[in-house]
Amino acid sequence: MYEIDSPEKLADEDIPELKCVSAVQAVVNMDVLPIFFKYESFRKLQRVLAYILRFYKNCREKVKMNRVIQRYPTVEELRSAMTTIVRVLQFQSLADEIERVKAGKPCKHIGNLCPIINNGLLRAGGRLRHSSLTDEGKYQLILPGHNMVVQNFIMAIHRENLHVGPSALMAIVRRQFWVLNPRSTFRKVTRNCVTCFKCKPITANQFMGDLPASRCDRALAFQKVGVDFAGPIFIKQTGRKTAPVKGYICVFVCLVTKGIHLEAVENLSTEAFMSALVRFVSRRGLPEEVYSDHGTNFVGAKHELHELCELFRQQLTEKKIFEFCHSRQIRRRMIPPNAPHMGGLWEAGVKSTKTILRKVCQSALLTMSEFSTLLFQIKALLNSRPLYASSDGPADLEPLTPGHFLIDRPLNAIPEPTYDEIPSNRLSRWQYVQHLREMFWKRWSREYLVELQVRGKWTRKHANLRKGMIVLIKEDNLPPQLWKMGKVENTYPGLDNMVRTVELRTKAGLLMRPIHKLAPLPILDNLQAYETEIDESRGENVRANRFSSM
Repeated sequence: MYEIDSPEKLADEDIPELKCVSAVQAVVNMDVLPIFFKYESFRKLQRVLAYILRFYKNCREKVKMNRVIQRYPTVEELRSAMTTIVRVLQFQSLADEIERVKAGKPCKHIGNLCPIINNGLLRAGGRLRHSSLTDEGKYQLILPGHNMVVQNFIMAIHRENLHVGPSALMAIVRRQFWVLNPRSTFRKVTRNCVTCFKCKPITANQFMGDLPASRCDRALAFQKVGVDFAGPIFIKQTGRKTAPVKGYICVFVCLVTKGIHLEAVENLSTEAFMSALVRFVSRRGLPEEVYSDHGTNFVGAKHELHELCELFRQQLTEKKIFEFCHSRQIRRRMIPPNAPHMGGLWEAGVKSTKTILRKVCQSALLTMSEFSTLLFQIKALLNSRPLYASSDGPADLEPLTPGHFLIDRPLNAIPEPTYDEIPSNRLSRWQYVQHLREMFWKRWSREYLVELQVRGKWTRKHANLRKGMIVLIKEDNLPPQLWKMGKVENTYPGLDNMVRTVELRTKAGLLMRPIHKLAPLPILDNLQAYETEIDESRGENVRANRFSSM
């Protein structure tokens, strides 16, 4: 002790040092053992815990000869490990229920099971006391359903019993255990099984995107077109004993008016395709934008379409199309490979053309001249279809057709009488024609364009596919077990930040695919990637959300 009368009497080195003493107490929550989350395989967790219990028992055994030293755990050790796991899980999730059973109070959540305590474990009392079942079947151990260890245990039973369905899996587990929330738990486990998922994969989908400006803005007929091929069609040759040859149809569809232009193509050479393109431009004028696919939609289809795929893959064809479009200032746009739904407008034109051909031609063989004449008739028929549903009212106007934007009337309609004998001061033909065109475009905006407002499907937003996810690549002509796997390398979100096209890395290299051809595997890495998305985007009702934000 220092006796200090005044601080001035002491030197600096004699002043006592005041030290701050702090006490730290470490608090560790041992409710959940870290080893439970270290192993995804339940059987491996059971074996590791069996080795730990053996080590603990051997350490307490004083006689060395009585110690258990084996390479593999015994059946008794595995049962003891299982009992330990169940005891920890019950004290972690059902501690309140255990206390109530011990105190003789009614349980809140599992009262219908009439639970009992046996050897420190919570079991179902139930009504099977007088049955011939074993004691494990009469008084099943109660396990929480929403627990990762329990789900791993159910997954192990699922794999050991040849990937049975949820109902059969529930029946097997209930021979010894009673899992709470059984239906949702067993369905979740079977859905997360990669083997079962490969047998019946679920492809991804996304909220349907908005229409591009080329579909919504006013434009001249065939100013913005989509191009596709249909065929093959067998054409009869002149001469005796000559085998028929293949012919094809080049389909041009106007993206604004849905007008269709058909060109007969005698073969799948670059010159024949370029000739069809030149004939279209000469008849309909230079288009501003041309949409097409990569030609890979025909891969793996019928053997006859293999030549069409090879035509699009030829560098000479790509070079000539580029030179033709570049010199005429035509913008060429291509949809992703294997995404026919992104070009549904011209795909529908191909379907309508082929349907009429099957009904008219059946098995008849036509010459090239007859085939071209038939295509012109089909084109006139398709361009005379109404753009929207016709009204039943007799006083309503005639529905608009693509022919109204081509010749001011349907192509198969009877021509109206001319007004050449009417004085010009009473009627100006040019003004009358212009007035008709303006009236058609007003009706197009008021009657047809508003019909495109409704989304027929894909009305909910889903979490976007993320970089690094593992997916199955859908192949139309292969069973799901043979689909190849790929890793998402890059994503391409649209204007609404929704990913509908991704780039994949596979054994064969990089591929571009739409998400509707991909099935994300139910593995932990993919689930963690999904969890990084906003929770509100999962299953969000877009219609309700839009109205609530207004």
